[in-house]
Order: sequence, then structure tokens, then C-alpha cells
Amino acid sequence: MTKTIKQYFIAAQSSAREHDKFCTEILSGDQVTKKSVLAKVDEVIHCLKYVMVEYKPEPAVERLVSFAARLVAKANNEEQYNVLFERVMNFLLQSYDVNDKAVRYRSCQLIAQILTNLGDAELDDELYGELMQAMHTRLSDISSSVRVHATTALTRMQDPSDKHCPIIKSFIFLMSSDPNWQVRLGCLKNVAATRRSLLAMIERTRDVNEVVRRMAYQVIAEKVSVKALSISQRLALLENGHADSSVHVQKACMDKLLQAWLVHYQANILDLLGGLDIMSSGDVCEKAVRTLLSKAPASEILEEFDLLDEDRLLQSDRLTCESVFYYRVVLAYISELKESSDELLEKLVPEAKPYISYITSVFERLENAEISEIEKASIDYILEQLIICMKYIDVSDPISRTNVLELCRKLLSSDQISLSLVPQLITCLEMILKSWQARMGEVANIIADIQVPNIVEEQPVDPDTLHQLKLKVASVTMKLNELSELMTEAVQKQAFVAAAELKEKMELLEVSKKELIEQMAPKPVKVASQARNDDVTTLKCLTIFVELMRASDISTMTDTMRSYLDQLVVPAIPERCPAVRNQAIQALGLCSLCDQEVSRKYLPIFLQICQLDEEAVRLSALQSLFDIILVHGMECFQQEPNKVEKTCEDGEENDEGEKKRRSKSDSEEPVDEVFESLENNEEDGMNLDTTRSANTLIQIFVDCLEDESSVVRTLCAKGLAKLLVTGKVVSSKLLSRLILLWYNPVTEEDVTLKHCLGVFFPVFAFADRSNQIQIEKAFLPTLNIIFDAPNSSPLSDIDDQNVMELLVQLTNPRDVKEQTSADAPDASTSHEALAMTICNEIMERGNGYGVVTLCKALNFLELNSENGVLIKDLNSLSTRLLQVVKERRCRLALEKFGTRVRQMASTQDEDTEESSVQCPESEKELSDEIDRTALDTTVLNASRLKRVAANKSKSLNKTLLNFSDTSDSDETSGHKTSRRKTKAPKLDEGSD
Repeated sequence: MTKTIKQYFIAAQSSAREHDKFCTEILSGDQVTKKSVLAKVDEVIHCLKYVMVEYKPEPAVERLVSFAARLVAKANNEEQYNVLFERVMNFLLQSYDVNDKAVRYRSCQLIAQILTNLGDAELDDELYGELMQAMHTRLSDISSSVRVHATTALTRMQDPSDKHCPIIKSFIFLMSSDPNWQVRLGCLKNVAATRRSLLAMIERTRDVNEVVRRMAYQVIAEKVSVKALSISQRLALLENGHADSSVHVQKACMDKLLQAWLVHYQANILDLLGGLDIMSSGDVCEKAVRTLLSKAPASEILEEFDLLDEDRLLQSDRLTCESVFYYRVVLAYISELKESSDELLEKLVPEAKPYISYITSVFERLENAEISEIEKASIDYILEQLIICMKYIDVSDPISRTNVLELCRKLLSSDQISLSLVPQLITCLEMILKSWQARMGEVANIIADIQVPNIVEEQPVDPDTLHQLKLKVASVTMKLNELSELMTEAVQKQAFVAAAELKEKMELLEVSKKELIEQMAPKPVKVASQARNDDVTTLKCLTIFVELMRASDISTMTDTMRSYLDQLVVPAIPERCPAVRNQAIQALGLCSLCDQEVSRKYLPIFLQICQLDEEAVRLSALQSLFDIILVHGMECFQQEPNKVEKTCEDGEENDEGEKKRRSKSDSEEPVDEVFESLENNEEDGMNLDTTRSANTLIQIFVDCLEDESSVVRTLCAKGLAKLLVTGKVVSSKLLSRLILLWYNPVTEEDVTLKHCLGVFFPVFAFADRSNQIQIEKAFLPTLNIIFDAPNSSPLSDIDDQNVMELLVQLTNPRDVKEQTSADAPDASTSHEALAMTICNEIMERGNGYGVVTLCKALNFLELNSENGVLIKDLNSLSTRLLQVVKERRCRLALEKFGTRVRQMASTQDEDTEESSVQCPESEKELSDEIDRTALDTTVLNASRLKRVAANKSKSLNKTLLNFSDTSDSDETSGHKTSRRKTKAPKLDEGSD
């Protein structure tokens, strides 16, 4: 019995395995007439109408859509049923722009699947144009699912040869701007690879969605050749992919993209490295090579490593930057293996003596004056990689250690090597000389040879001595002639014994004559040349000294170090060359870390340079100041007793300058002081002078937070964050400045700054309860600055509610890691103190701008229902606030807060009633319970009052007295105009 179209559709929704069979049965038959075909077409369209009204992607509906698309596409190949294809396509074109989004969705889905099933079949020009226009219109549909299927339908209609193809242009736009990640994903998969779309594909590797980023790497690996990418693009793709937070994206980058590039270079890693810039991006290339090495066992890596000769040295004809880099990475990778790493290294590492000779032969190429700058840079890089590999060489015997030491002396003293080799050579010295005093002595000799090099000159022999030597040579020559004649006569007389004796005497005379002639020749003598004070020499000496001082085992100043500080470092600070000044400041900072007196003596130099010099030098000065404070603390700026008198004499002048500076800072900054000394200055060893110096120093750091250079801003933010985390500085106002800097739209492009502060805030807040108190103090000042910012200020674009949610989250008492004695159950938390502070601020502001945010903040706070006094006060306050605030949104938030507080108060009353029902066993127990209850209430009151005083807020009774008669006329007086707000990312997306 023949099935109807409806029966086929019913059967097709249960399984997709028989779809092809059903399509063949529908399109076949013994008697095919025009009337029967039209009847089938009408029945198919009738069944499609039931499918097209279903928007929810149920499995049965999806199978029906797939079956219908396959049926229509197959009908296009059948001449008798071609009308089915045409009628269905016209029906879909009439339905693509209806009001119902389900119909639009299914129309685009059916068109996309039909075109996919058609394969390479040709379409009528008129139908092609109508389809392109219809689907191009649906790219701007309000429904994201419609846009997704429209992109699939338009895949075949792109024209990569047309520079102005509208479809490709639309795909690029949606790929970069569509808010739905599925639409961006669809455009990314379907867009044709062109020069214009390539940039959009690379941009999607930094998409916010993990699936889109992973697909971007897969699409680039499949559609884009490595030759079409520039070196910078290749490195950026590898760096971003390896550093991605998602493991799946990392695998897509390394397993798909990198493997595709390796296949393009025919599995030759050296050629792949040649397509990258290993000299400037060595870290990225090393990660890529390590990923490739991890795919193969260590034994296979050694078998395929064919760059070494019989002495396990790199072959001279294959010595390139890529080969030596690959050799170093293989050594590092093999050495990190846990099993049999030593045995494998023996097959790659040469002996010390031939390896040192190999490095010397490479170094001798630099002495050739005919090499170009590019070749010189390549040789420097090869030397650097070879010197890094020195740590794998066995130098346990004294001869090897001596050879390595001589090599370091020779290279460091040479004028041919670049400064990039100095850190590696100093590392070799640390490997040979374990004692830092011995290294200091060796470096002192090297620096002396650089500053005053020895010149070899020929010293002629004294004339009198030369005359005497000539006479002796003449005498010896005469004796040789006589003995020669006697030996000739003895031979003629056949007196061979006498002739042999004469020959021995002649040989002795020949040796004597040779020695006399050598004494007559001029002798080479090393003569000290004139001291060199040029910038190149000074820079090299400073670089060697700085790298030596970076060693972690140097902690004290020696006489040698002090002499270099006075004779080399300090005189180089006022030099014209910025590189020399930069190294001098770094050297001065390292010396200051070893001696507190040095840091105190040269503090004015650091302060002056960090404000006036070039950016690189300023960064070194700022970094040195932060390191000094972290090591020595603020006490290092305390003046010595013998200098107090001199300071007092200049007190008036300094005070006037300080007043001018403070007045200028007050006019520019909303925060006048940025350093708050600890409560007990005497216990902490900080006097008034120390506090004043510290305030001056921190104020300079704060001024640098608004510097034009993003690098300077980032360094200062990181340094201040370290000072706050370590407790060297305690300042709520400084925290407020950092929060405003994080949210400031001006710093939107400073990715490093955003990342640093985003990590700092939760680490600082949740480390200790006292840190949360500082954030609590910064709560209102931070929000008030945003509330009162004028429209011309960038701070006016900050989303104040987002800032409020961040501060509430940072003061959450449940997230504190280290609980102290102050965190007892009876102690007041930051949220409880903020509740009182916010209520007082709302009473003060009335209906002014920002009250909505403050009212919403009350509902984010976590309150302790056991704190009866606080709940009672908040209950009365919430009632009074409803009488003051008139704005609807504020009242809704306050009503919600009041309901919550009243529930807590009722729970507290029920607990009190239950406790009062239980009678004590004796009057003494009852008296003790009453006294204990009164004592707890006293403790709670004292804790509340202390917290309110710490926040410098008015008391509850005084606040209610002052603001009980607030008029309704102030409802709109303090409101600002509506503005676009800028949000910062939340620290924890899972919490409110």
C-alpha cells in the first residue's frame, strides 16, 4: 500500500536513518503525472507549515527539517519533480519576512539546509538573486537564531574575487560586532578567506567567548596558509593561543594551527623557526618547540636530531640562529625529563674543552671587520645561546673551570661583543665562582681592563747592550768557522771520533748564537694605555656591575662596591646618554638595597629623576624607590640625629615649599593626603620627619598615577599595590585612588594595569580583617568622588553601582582568609559598620544624586541577626529614611531593606522571649544572667560607637535631629543629567 506524504513525514521525525529511502520512494512511481506531482507539492508544503511554526529546537522537529531539506534538494535533480523545488523555494521566500520569528527561523534554516544539500548544483539567476537578497536582509534580523541560519545560507553566495562583495562585508561586520556569540561563530565558519576577512579572523582569537576563540584557530589553520600571515601575526597567534585561559583554546592553537604550519614546512622544525622571529620572540618560539617535542618520545627526538658532529658539537656548515636555538631548547627539554635525563644528555652534551674552543672560534668571527651589522647580530645571538648551554657542560674539574673563567674574561673584556651577552657571562661566573666576594674581585679586574686596556708595544734593546750582543755573536761565529775547518780536516784524516766531538761543540755554539740573536730582537711589553671615559665604555662597565649586583646572595656593601659607587656610578648619573643614566640609576638602586645609609643619602636623586628624566630612566628610578621601601621600609628616610639641626635651620624654607606643593596638589586632586601613619608611631619607629618624608614620597607616586605614559602608570600602580599588600603603607585614600584608576575610562587600554589591579583588590581585601577596614573607609570617599564628578571629567562615565558592588564584595566578612582576635562573634563587621555609615550618608544627601546607589547598597550587605542593638538602630533608621527619601527607586530599595531588618528584629524578639521563659534555678543565676546580658549589650554598643567614630560619621541621634525636617523640595535639586556609564569586570561572576 502506498504511503501518503503525511505518513512519510510522521515516520521521518522518529529516525533519520531512513530519510534517503523515504525521499526515493516519494520521488518515484510507476505513473507520474503533472496532477500527481502538484498534489504531492501541495501536501509537502502543507506538512512544512506544521514544522515552521515550531520555534523550540526539539529533536523531532530538527529531523523533519533535515528530511524536508533533503527531499527538496533531491527533487531539483529529478526533471519531473523540479516543480517541487521551485514551489517550495517560492513558499520559503514568501515566509522569510513574516512577523512570527519561528516562521522566519525555520524558513532560513530550510533554505540553508537545502542549499547545503544541493552541493555544486546550479541555480536559476533570478532565484539566486532573490535568495541572496532575502538572506542578506535576515542578517539584520532581531532574532539571533535567524541570523545564524542566514549566514549558513549565504555561504555559497560569496565572491572572494570581488573586493566590494556585500556578503563578505556583512560577515566581517557581524563577526566583529554582533552581541550573540553564535552569530559570530557562524560568520567565522562561513566567511571566505580574503585579505579583508583575515584580520577579522585573527581578531576573533581574542573573542570573549571560548568557543569562538577555539573555532577561530581551527578556521585559520584550515583556510589560511602560513605564507599569508606576517611574522608579527604568526607570533601574536601563538602567544595569545598559548596564554589563553581555556585549555581547549590552547589545544586548538597548538594541535591544529601549529601542526598545520609544521605540515606546510614538511615537518622541518628549523624551517618553521625560520618563519618566526626567534631573536625578538624567543619565549613564544620556545613554547611552540616544546609543544612539538612533547608529542614524541625522547628517544625519537634524539634519533631525528642530526645537527651534531662526532664531538657532539653543532656542525659548522649548519650553525645558524635557528639551529642553535633548537639545540638549546632540546637540551632544556631533555634535562627536565624525570626519567633517564642524564643518560640522554650525555648523547648531546660535548666535553668542556672542545666546547670552549668552539665558542672561541665563533667569537673570532666578530673580529672580522668586513662582516655586516646583520651578520654581527646573528653571531651575537649564536654566542648567547651557546653560553646559555654552558650550564649543561660538566665543569667539575679544575682545568675546565679555569678554561671557562678565561673565556668569560676574554669575552667580557672584548669590545666586539654586545651588551646582551653580559647577563649570560655573569651567570657563567656565578657557576664557576660560588663566593660573591670572589666574583666581585674578578669583575673588578675585568672592569679595570676595560677602562684602562693594556697595549702591547715593542721595546727596543739598549744600544750598549745591543753592541755587546753583536760582538758576542761575531765571536761565536768565528769559533764556528774554526771548528768547521777542524772538523773538515778530521774527516779527511778519517778521525771520526774527533770529528764527532767537534760537531757537538758546533751544535752548542749554534744554540748559543740563536739565543744571542733573540736577545737582540725588540721585546713585546704590555703598557697601560690612557683611561677611557667614553659613553660606550662607561655603559659596558655599568652593565657588568649591575648584572653582578643582581645576585641574590649579595646583601652588604664592601669597600670595592663603595669605590665603584663613588667613582663609576654617581659620576655617570648626569651623563647625556640616556642608556648610561638608566644603568647608573639601576646600579645606585641595587647599592641602596644593600645599605640603608646609601638609600637615605641619594634619595633626592631618585626623587628628581623620577619626575624630570626620560621615560626609561624614570621607570628605573621608580622601581628602585619601590624596592627600597619594600626592603628597608619607611624608616630608611628618617634623618640622622646629627642632621636634625641642619634640617631645623632650613625648616622655614622647606615648609613654604611644602605648603606650595600641597596647595597645588589640593587644587588638582580630590584627595589631599595619601599616607596615613600607623596609630602608634613610636612603637613602629616612625617619627614626625619620617611620616612627612613618607607622605612626600607617596604623593609623588600618586602624581605618577596620572602620568601620560601608560607604562609609568602601570609601574606606579603595581608598586603601590605591593606596598599596601606588605603593610608598608596603610591608606584608605590610596585605595580609593587605585579603585578610581581601575575604573577610569582613560586607562581602558592599559591591559597590564587592569590585570594587576584586578588581582590586587581581592588578594588585599581577603588577606586580613584590617585590610577590609581600610576598604570600608574608602567606600564613601570613592563613591562621593564619582557622584560629585563634573560632566567634563572621565570619572563621570564610571558606573557607580558597579563600583558599589565591588566594594561591598571586597568587604564581605565571610571571604577573609585569616581570622584575627578582632573577628570574634561579638565584633562588628565591615558590612554592619557600612550599614550605619550608608544610612547616615543617605540622610545627609536626602534626594541628591547617588542616593539610589546607596539605597541599593543596603540590600547587598550581610548583617548579623544576633547583633540586637544594630538591628534595632537600623530598624528605626529605615523608617526615618522612608520619610526623607521621595524617589521611587530609592523607596523600593529602602522598603526591601526595612522588611529584611524587621524580620531580623522579630526573630531576635522571639529568641529573647524564649530565653525569658526559661527560669534560672536560683536568684544568683538569674542575677548573673542579667549582668552578662547587660555586659554583652555594653560591648555591642561600644563596638558600634567605635566603628562609627572610625568612619568619622555623625552619631545616630545627632543625624536624626539634623535631618528630621528635610523638605520635599530637595527631591530633584541634587540630580545630575543622565550619562553613559563605564563598567569594570567583576572579580567573581558567581557572587552578587
